[in-house]
Formats: sequence, C-alpha cells, structure tokens
Amino acid sequence: MTHKKTTRPRLTCFLAALGILLCGFTPAALALPHRVLFISSYNPGFPTFFDQVEGMSRLFHQHRILLDIEFMDTKRFPSEENLHLFRRALTYKLSHIRAYDAIIAGDDNALKFALTEQSRLFRDLPIVFLGINDTSLALEQNLHPRVTGIAEKVSMKETLALMAKLHPGARRIVAIADPTTTAQADLRTFYAARTSVPEISLAHLSLADMTFQTLGERLAELGKDTLVLLISAHQDREGIGLPFSESLQFINAHLPRPLYHLYYHGMGDGIVGGKLLSHVDQGKSAARMVIDILHGKPVSRLPVQTGIPNRYVFDYRQLQRFQVPIASLPADSTILYRPASFFRTYRQGIWVLVCLLALGGGVVVLLLSHLRQRLESEEALKKSEERFRSIIHFSPMGVLQYQLDASDDLVLTGVNAAARNILGEGLDSLVGKTIEEAFPKLIGTEVPEQFRRICSLGTSWHCPQISYEDFPIKGTYETRAFQTGSRKMACFFWDISERTRAEQALKEALDNARNARQQLEAILKSVSDGLLFTDLDNRIMLLSRSAEEMLGVALNDIFGLPIGQVIQNDVLWGGLHSVAFEDQEETSVTIGLPDNRDHKTRTVQANMAAVRNEEGLKRGVITLLRDISRERELDLMKTEFISTAAHELRTPLTSVIGFSEVLLKQGGFNEQQMEFLTIIHKKAEVLGKIVEDLLDLARVDSGQIIRLKKDWANIGSILERCVSDYRRACTDHHFKTVLPDETVSMLVDDRKLFQVMENLLSNAVKFSPSGSTVQITCQPMETEVHIAVSDQGIGMNPDQITRIFDKFYRVDASNTAREGLGLGMGIVRGIVEAHQGRIWVNSKPERGTTISFTLPRSTQE
Repeated sequence: MTHKKTTRPRLTCFLAALGILLCGFTPAALALPHRVLFISSYNPGFPTFFDQVEGMSRLFHQHRILLDIEFMDTKRFPSEENLHLFRRALTYKLSHIRAYDAIIAGDDNALKFALTEQSRLFRDLPIVFLGINDTSLALEQNLHPRVTGIAEKVSMKETLALMAKLHPGARRIVAIADPTTTAQADLRTFYAARTSVPEISLAHLSLADMTFQTLGERLAELGKDTLVLLISAHQDREGIGLPFSESLQFINAHLPRPLYHLYYHGMGDGIVGGKLLSHVDQGKSAARMVIDILHGKPVSRLPVQTGIPNRYVFDYRQLQRFQVPIASLPADSTILYRPASFFRTYRQGIWVLVCLLALGGGVVVLLLSHLRQRLESEEALKKSEERFRSIIHFSPMGVLQYQLDASDDLVLTGVNAAARNILGEGLDSLVGKTIEEAFPKLIGTEVPEQFRRICSLGTSWHCPQISYEDFPIKGTYETRAFQTGSRKMACFFWDISERTRAEQALKEALDNARNARQQLEAILKSVSDGLLFTDLDNRIMLLSRSAEEMLGVALNDIFGLPIGQVIQNDVLWGGLHSVAFEDQEETSVTIGLPDNRDHKTRTVQANMAAVRNEEGLKRGVITLLRDISRERELDLMKTEFISTAAHELRTPLTSVIGFSEVLLKQGGFNEQQMEFLTIIHKKAEVLGKIVEDLLDLARVDSGQIIRLKKDWANIGSILERCVSDYRRACTDHHFKTVLPDETVSMLVDDRKLFQVMENLLSNAVKFSPSGSTVQITCQPMETEVHIAVSDQGIGMNPDQITRIFDKFYRVDASNTAREGLGLGMGIVRGIVEAHQGRIWVNSKPERGTTISFTLPRSTQE
C-alpha cells in the first residue's frame, strides 16, 4: 500500500496552475501557442472544478498550451435565461479574440451546450469532454467525427462491498442524495448494486423530500449498525443550496457514524474513504486527448473512454476514529494523513538498544521532523504567495485586494497594474482606506456587504454589471470576487462599458431594422406589379400582396420553399439561375401562368435583377411580375388585321403593277401620260414591298419562320452589288467596304440577304449627315460570317436600342422624321434568325450606330 500525506487547498492549486500558464507566456511564446477553451458546467466554488483544472494544467504547461475557462454555473442557476445569457456572452467573446484550437466540456450540461452550438460557435473545432454521467450520451459521440472524451463511472458496487467488509457489524447502509439529476442517477445505481451486499439493507435520505435541518436530525438518529454513503447534498427541497465544503461540514456535525464517498473531493474533511473517482486523473486524460488531437491525431481514432480506473483512498484519521483495521484494507489502497512517526517505526529497536536514551532520541527526532515540516510549509506558502502575487500582477483584469481587520472594517490592501490602467494612477492613494472611504458611491449598495461575507464565510460573488460615475471609477464593470485567505479576498473586474454601448447600439439597430421592414411592407402593399425576392438557393423570401394575388398563394404558406415548387416554369428558373450565379445582372423573360379566376393562362413578363449587399456580393434576385396578357391580345389582333389587310391589298396591287407595266411597254402615250404611268408603277411597287414586309411580319408574329429559298452564293458579291446601288443613288455619302479577298460561298437566300443589306444601308443613309461615311464590314470566322454596317449618324439611347426591332417603331416619330413605317428592322431580324443567325446593335447618341449580324457557314458537299 502507498501512503500519502495530502492537503488540497483548491484555490491555491487553481491559482498556481494559472500562474504556471501565465508565467510561461515569454517572448518565445509569442509564436501563437495553441489555445484551448474549457467550458465548466458549474462555477469555481464547485468541488470538482479545481481538480479538473489541476489535471489539465499539469500536461498543458509542458506543451505550451494556453487554457481559458468559462463557467456556465448551471448547478446554481439551471434556468434557460442563464443559458441564454451565457451563450450571448460567449458569442461576444469569441467574436473579439483569436479562435481556439479545441474545446473541453466539463460535465453533462457543458457537453450538451457544446453539441448544440457546434455548428455555430465551434465550427470545425474538436470537442473533448470529461465528467459525463450520462454514459449513453457519451458513447453516442463515437459516431461523431469531431467529438470524444471520458464518461464518468463511479465504483458503486465495490464501495458498498468495501463498507460491509470493513464494518462487519453493520446491517444497514443509508445514502444521502439531493434533487439534482446526477444525484438521482447515482441513487438508482445505489439500489441496483444491492446484489453486492445481500446481507445489508439499503435506504436513503433525500433532500428532495426534506430540508437540511431535517437531514441533520435524521442523521443524528442513526444507530450503530448503520453506515452512510454521501452521493450529493447541494440543495434541499426548499431550494436552499450549500457549497460542497459547507454541506460536508454540516453532515459531519450531525453524523455520529462512518461516512463514505464515491469521489475524491472531500477527502480530509471527515470522509472515511471508498473506491474513489479522481477528477484530477480525468483532467489529465482529457488533456492528453487534446494534445494528441493538436499533434495531428484524428478524433475518430480516440474512442470515448468509459471510465478511468478508480482508486481505493482512505483518511487515516477517520480509520482510527471508527477503529477500522488498516490490515483489512485492499492491498492497493492509498492512505492519507497517516503520521510517519519515527518513534513508532523503530520502537522495539530503540527499547532494546538505547533504553533510556530512546526517549531523548525520540524527542529530538520529533522536533527535527516538526521543524522540517514547518520549514517546508513556510517555503511552500512563500512560493504559493509569490505565484499568487504574480497572477495578480500580470492579470489582464483589474484586481483589488481587501482584508477584514479586527474591527470588521473592509480595508483596501493592494491593487494590480491592470487596475491602475483601468481606474487611473490615483488608485494607489486609496490603499489603506476602508471600502466606504475609498469608494463612497458604493455606500448603500450590496457590494460592501457581499465583500464582508466573502472574507468571513469564504463564499464567492459575481455581479454582471456595476455602473459607477465618480472618481476614480467611472464606467460599467463586470465583477467576480472570492476569498484568498483568512479574512482576505480579491475582487477581479473588467470594463464592459464598450460592450454595454455595443448592446445598446445593437438594440437600436434592431429597432431600425424593424422600422425599415415596416416601411418595406408598406411599399410592397402599394406596388401594383407583383414583387418576388428569392435567395441564392432560389427560396422565396419575400412576396408582395399583388404577387400573392397573381400566384394565388400566401407568403406564410410558401416562405422558404424553392420557387420551383410554387411556379413550375423552366424559363423562369433559367432566368433566375443566370442572374444569381452568372455574370448577368438582369434579364427579362415571358412566361405563362394559370389564372385561377377564369382558368385561363395569363402572360406574365418577369424582369429579374441581382440584389447585392454592401460588400458587392450577390444575396438574391428581385423579380417584378407584370401581367401583359391584354397587351399580347392587342398585338395578336393587330397582327391578324395586318395579315388580312396585306392579303386583301396584294391582289389589286398585282393588277395595278401588271397593267401599268404593260402600258409602259406598249407606249403610245404623250410625255405627261408616260410620267404619270411611271409614277403609278413605281409607287405600286413600293406599296407591294410594304405589303410583302407586312406579310413577313405577320408570319414572324404568328411563330412562323420567314420562308427562304437558299442556294450557294458569294457573300462578298451580294454585299458589293448592294453597296454599288447605294453609291450611285446616294452620292452625298461615302461608302467604305472591308470585304474578304477570298470567295466566301454560303448557303443563303440571296434575295432576302439583299433585302437585309438594303434596309441597313437605307437606315444608315437616312440617319447620318451628308458627307459622312458608311462602312460595310464582312469578316469570315471559323463557324460563321460576321457582317456589320456602321454609320456616323445621330445614334440611339439604350431605350431606343431595346425597341428598334419592334414593328412600327421609329426612332424619330415627329412630323419632320424621315419617311418609313418602322417595319424594316423587324423584317431584318426575322430574315437573320431564319438563317439561324444572330443580330445586335451598338449605338450611342451623337456617336453613330453599328448593326451587326452573323450567318452560319456551311460546307459544300
């Protein structure tokens, strides 16, 4: 058996661990060491916390890993409000500091929080847990690629069997439990282990059913044949909670029988012992997992551990108190507080060899041993105080140290550098004064009384927000305070004025956003055309009232749905995709939508434009839905009228042209009659061309392609012949051709192509001044021929360009405009598209116009 003499001043261990981490932050450490965040389910006063931190710190210090700590405090404040505030505070902190490399979750509540927030706060971070009582939840994480840890498993059966063995006269074991979830789970385990002690009856005292006072009375009544197992005693049925140390002190004050435990904390404070679970060992194991992960080992290769081997540990003083033979303990037991008496060890030899000198020698040895222990204790105390002072000095948080003097006055005894930076250099002048003298604005608040309680009772205190508006303190601060020694305490504080202002600004921003949304809703209600907004996933995010009526749906029913489930139209989806994910900023398509009122199909023009944020990134597409059914009906009526009129005019025109041509050839008329016949013939031919144009437009509008009579022709010859005609007819313009040297043979309708060039050259001459140049370019490409006609005329604005191919549209519709019906460009586009080509316009006002089109090339068989 191993024997240890152990004292566990938990606060000293915790501060020492922090001191080791902070002292290790040398200039060499500025190479950005790994940072790990430990989220504790509880608070610094919870007994397991310091053991967990001590275990982790021992290994992290060796590997230059910095450990930050956040407390959820769910043991004392299990409400959803506390969880919401913790999440909000942690979100703020994570957004203002360098990212962590790993997360350690301490106990069940911290693990559940980490799993819930993993995708938002801890994206791509490995999570290691410890102290988990819910074994099922822990083992489920073996399926999670970035989560592992240690499940906590108490040695209930072994401890009960040990109690029965060490106390043969015992007939009953009573467990003490409180209403907490963990305690109730351990209580069920307690009764499930009755098979390990069949001759012993099991019972329990539950604080869920009684107060601490009643518990004390029941403990005092226990008989000599009863043993007690402490599971948990933090809170009674009236909600009164005690720290572990106080509840353990209360139990020992009323309990005359042996007290056993399942956990290491509490040893040395009245517990006999048991097969105990060590949170120090758990902290080491969790730290070892984190180190392996940071060194590149995949989390999936670190399976969840279902328990670290627990150890038999006993308090020698309690064994002596209840006359438990040490020989009956398990062979691998650890005995704490066992005196290492030189006289007791060598008593028989001393009596035999030195007789009377043995007494003097024993006294000398005892004195030397006592002196050595005293020197070691003083040295350890000195080092501990130095580490504590180092922590205080280098802490980034302001620290004020107080001491409760003999008159119960709370005196300021020291401040650190951070406190001077926060509160001002004049802070040193307040050292030695009472808290009321140093900070008169605190008189009448709860602060002085809370600090006195900490100094006298050892409690801790956290105040999320204190506002102070008097020299030297001016601002809003968050404060944590705890005892540092007998009648001493330290107050840690940090300025949260900026955070408070940020929260106020956030609130104002939310109000502004709410007002803006209300204004937007008012605008949407007033828009006559349908307005639709989709995000980059094509989900419907916004729908105006007019759009709801047009689509026959309500926004509440389709919010967040893909638009394809609401409007099943491939043309609309293609337009949205081109604006959202391609370089196109806006587009317009025409679609058909069912009209729920008369079961007909309405024609809707959908104009789509990209929506960008302040950084210029696309965030969605805004679509304006305009019902153009009536306009299409009018266009159809007009097209039918044009087609009918053109057909009706063709027959008499044919007669006029034919007879006038016969008369001209026949002759026999005087000069004036011949002039009149010539005019009639030419005007009839002009009117015939107009009729042909009208018929071609009617075919295009009805969805037919202009009929072509294709044959192999030299494109250059066609262009040259057309340009030659205009050179002879329009001598006040200059015509420049850029044609290929080689022959470009293509399968085209040469008459229709001549008609295209005649329209383009006619417009170029009409809308450009005398003396200007008209250039005709032909450039053969690999798969097509590119032809362009450029002038130096009046040009067009963007609105005119978009309408140039509309029938009957004229750029200048005034009384002084050039003659023409506005049909030519529509015919041109129809002929080019009938050849499977493309046509487009480039123009700027007063800068001239270039109309380009392509014709696909064909190869001769």
